[in-house]
Amino acid sequence: MKIVFNRIEDVQILQNQVLVFFNFKNQLLNYKIYDKYCNDLIAIENLEAIYKLLRNKIESNKSKLNINLTISQSVVLYKCFLEIPTEKSKETFVVMQNFGSQIDKNLLNIKSCNI
Repeated sequence: MKIVFNRIEDVQILQNQVLVFFNFKNQLLNYKIYDKYCNDLIAIENLEAIYKLLRNKIESNKSKLNINLTISQSVVLYKCFLEIPTEKSKETFVVMQNFGSQIDKNLLNIKSCNI
């Protein structure tokens, strides 16, 4: 799944929100509900990979960036847009809404996975 960024600032905003969601998920780990615990571990692993990917893109200093995500990374990032418990600035809200709708559209267009 591909996301196109026209501004490096958008990638920085997204990276910051991924870190916020990572910390949020990390605090909610519940060892007593095993299924939720496993899902949160998967989310945390994907968030860490997304954060590193975004950091590498920021450090590349290119004006236009494309980021390719796996389906599971896309789902976790989409959940990040929906579940972050913090107040957002107007710019952050616009960036998150823009990329959230891109991911939503891509996820809805997945027909099936071929094995």
